[in-house]
Amino acid sequence: MRLVPLAGVADWARDAEGIGRPDGRFFRITGVTVEAGNREVTGWSQPLLEPCGTGIAAFVFRRLGGVPHVLVHAKVEAGYLDTIELAPTVQCTPGNWDPVRTEDRPPFLDLVRAADERGTAHYAAEHSEEGGRFLEARIRYLFVSADEDTAPVDPPPGYRWVTVGQLNSLTAHGHYVNVQARTLLACLNSGAVRL
Repeated sequence: MRLVPLAGVADWARDAEGIGRPDGRFFRITGVTVEAGNREVTGWSQPLLEPCGTGIAAFVFRRLGGVPHVLVHAKVEAGYLDTIELAPTVQCTPGNWDPVRTEDRPPFLDLVRAADERGTAHYAAEHSEEGGRFLEARIRYLFVSADEDTAPVDPPPGYRWVTVGQLNSLTAHGHYVNVQARTLLACLNSGAVRL
């Protein structure tokens, strides 16, 4: 590993509020000072990760052999203990991909973004995320139905169809299913979603 000073990192800069990209993509690091009279410590300062835009976490689903399946993505993200965790089909901040060529966007992003107008969104709700490390982070959670034309039985590399039961059984083990996929499973298991 090689340490690089912030001034040597391309496309990132410090301003009066924190560290971010001039184009407003990805995230910012923002410093906050907290005062809380009802806590064991009455005040502290800390950096928070501030996403640049509302994220999307969506399971694309379809019936295979009459059984509902969701399409999971073997995803790598910073902070994962075991390198890869099973994630929703789409998990990103769409604004980060708008200026990027269509062929470089995450698979199924356009399918999920068009779900409302196509009538294929079976569940959609915006949730706020944990505030101890993230500043005003919001994610739109969705279940989107698909067919062979929009989500084939043989998905791209890194994606697999699994039953809800298979995915639920993996949540008994730590670090197999990521937080966003667990949130979607909680919505499904509560009865808020019908596949």
